[in-house]
Amino acid sequence: MFKKFIAGLSAAAMVFTLAGCSSQESASTDEKENEAASEAEQAVEEASDGDLAGKKVGFSALMMSSEFFTDMSNQMEAYFTERGMEYNVADANGNAQTQIQTVENFVSMGCDYIICFVVDKASIGDTLQKARESGAFVIVIGTVLENKDAADVCISISQRESGEVEAQMASEWIDKTFPDAADGSIKVGLLTNSENEDAVDRCDGLRTIADINKKVTIVEEHETTQSEGAAAGQTYAEM
Repeated sequence: MFKKFIAGLSAAAMVFTLAGCSSQESASTDEKENEAASEAEQAVEEASDGDLAGKKVGFSALMMSSEFFTDMSNQMEAYFTERGMEYNVADANGNAQTQIQTVENFVSMGCDYIICFVVDKASIGDTLQKARESGAFVIVIGTVLENKDAADVCISISQRESGEVEAQMASEWIDKTFPDAADGSIKVGLLTNSENEDAVDRCDGLRTIADINKKVTIVEEHETTQSEGAAAGQTYAEM
């Protein structure tokens, strides 16, 4: 039973951080990642009228310790450098203040395009607005900002649905690993975060794992910061 508890916790940690899954298990997540990156690439292409060579683009990633954001960055780097652009990536590490600094640094560097996967939409708006006023074209991924002057393009995703997809991934892993487990026998712990509205919605989606898989009983929820959750998730994923 202890083994099942650790395995269940590991699954929850993996989906929370979007890391550590096999290629088959992570297919749905990869599709979301590729779609968001592709939409950002298209937005830059359209804003430039095709004249990209020599331009600078900066990507402020929510958390580069997650494979999800590493893969997203790699995709965009390949796309933009192939078109003669200078690509820069900065890690917000799940910290709103750090993300503000990354955007300010991109402005100082003279980035023509700034792509931001937002940590906290309540705190980043003024900084992104100033970036636009400085002449940068701003693309926001993951949410819709209340400050409508803070971005040229918003690529929003449903955080609730994102959590539900991750719960489904964990459920599939549990069924594959414990095909004969009795109802309620797989004890799962969730690494949760309530730092902002998007995180709360995403965690609500994670909790649906108990609804979609009768084998699961959620026995613990551990509140953590986004950066702490990523580190813990990576540790469990490597166990």
